[in-house]
Amino acid sequence: MATKKTKNVVIWGFDSESAAQAINILKEKNIIDVKAWIGSAPECTHDMISFLVGDFKKDLYHGSAQNIYDEIFRSSTYQFMDMMSRHSFYAEKSFHDYLNIFNMQFDLFSNLLTKNNIDVVLFSNLPHEGPDLVLYKIAKKLNVKTIMFYQTMFPNKFFYLFNVDDFGKFNEIEPIGEISNLKIEKRHEKNLFYMADMKQYRYEFFSLQSGSFGSFVLSLLFSLFKRKNYLVLKGFLQRYFKYNVSKNDSPLQSKHQIDLTNKCVYSPRIIYSLVKDLFMRFRSFSKRFLQRYSNYRESKKNLLNILTKQIDLTKKFVYFPLHMQPELTTSGLGGIYVDQLLAIERLSKIIPDDWCIYVKENPKQTELMRGKWFFARLRLIKNVKVVPPDFDTYSLIKNSIFVATITGTAGWEAISGGKNVLVFGNPEYKSLPGVFSYDEDFKLEDILNYKINHDELERELNLLLCKAGDGVIDESYSVMVENFDITDNALSVATFIERLIK
Repeated sequence: MATKKTKNVVIWGFDSESAAQAINILKEKNIIDVKAWIGSAPECTHDMISFLVGDFKKDLYHGSAQNIYDEIFRSSTYQFMDMMSRHSFYAEKSFHDYLNIFNMQFDLFSNLLTKNNIDVVLFSNLPHEGPDLVLYKIAKKLNVKTIMFYQTMFPNKFFYLFNVDDFGKFNEIEPIGEISNLKIEKRHEKNLFYMADMKQYRYEFFSLQSGSFGSFVLSLLFSLFKRKNYLVLKGFLQRYFKYNVSKNDSPLQSKHQIDLTNKCVYSPRIIYSLVKDLFMRFRSFSKRFLQRYSNYRESKKNLLNILTKQIDLTKKFVYFPLHMQPELTTSGLGGIYVDQLLAIERLSKIIPDDWCIYVKENPKQTELMRGKWFFARLRLIKNVKVVPPDFDTYSLIKNSIFVATITGTAGWEAISGGKNVLVFGNPEYKSLPGVFSYDEDFKLEDILNYKINHDELERELNLLLCKAGDGVIDESYSVMVENFDITDNALSVATFIERLIK
């Protein structure tokens, strides 16, 4: 009887408690041999944050996989730099800084995959951070199996795929379960947990929807008591002591865990180094904060100056709600339309002159990717009118001729209520009735003449969900699952992954 071969794997993410438990179950069963785990979970061997900001450590240059370098460089550098910029908007990194980081990460990842004879690379999400894109591209060129996961908007369901270009189509994925009988109410309105209380964003850092200076100050005070900020600090201290307890330790090799209650780890060298590091970080943070606040004030002013005061819902218009950026929905799934204004410009050229485009800023948007040239360029599109961020999105969907988006949830809200949508990227609902993709073959009359059959929409959605797994990998979606249990979920996810990597 043949014995099962343990798979050599590299893991990106799987940071949540339940997702990390799933990986540990696979390790304990000898299903996988983890050669590298890049993330922030206690079991991780590599610190993800260091990769995202470009401060990771590596040994000498190896020169591995140079035969695939040129193609990956040409196809990936633009997207890599866009993704990396989200981590360092105020860190003053130049084009050539990103170029050097790209090359160091290419060399590290290509050597990691070839030296360790990696069989599978697991991603807990689609590549959208920068380093994960490089890792994915190298793995594909080396014919290393890649498996990516994506938590859906439907409770306890996640998609998986082997090729990122298959997202939204899922042509490479076979049905894995029985056809469900999920019923979708024919209405645009949805109860989305991540948009549940938009009033809170008046008290978020640098939200363009925020009110007076007083509300901005309140946002700073409120943030001090947020649990996620406490967890960030705790994670920083854990990583700091883990990677600095010995002068010879490196974030790429250290695998032991540090108990912060153990007084032995608090040597004078470590404490001095920590205080110095925190001081340098505070000085850098203060400089970046002041610069960001200045940019925020300018962006908010530019948004207010471009808003349309009178919204005529009887006029013929296309509704284009902007995505919050930077985010996976545009940087990972939007392609060239991570530049949302490019989509609006192209939309403006295909609609009649007597139509307009109602553009609405995302209520959660900050000043990032909303500099003065963004608004200057937006002003140049003659048939665009910008509506206030707090204007009712469902009124705009209902009264529009159709909705246009890159990959946004507004597209799903549109088709589930009987309104067609034009998408510029690859949303998870791309294959459903009523969804039209913008390309050189797109014809306006096609979207105008199509009528959504709601029964067909339900049927196609249920067929699509047959290709989804059961469980939660992104634990922020656990609130959608009644009586969510971390251990049961971990076992379910581990069983699913085991089947995929065999």
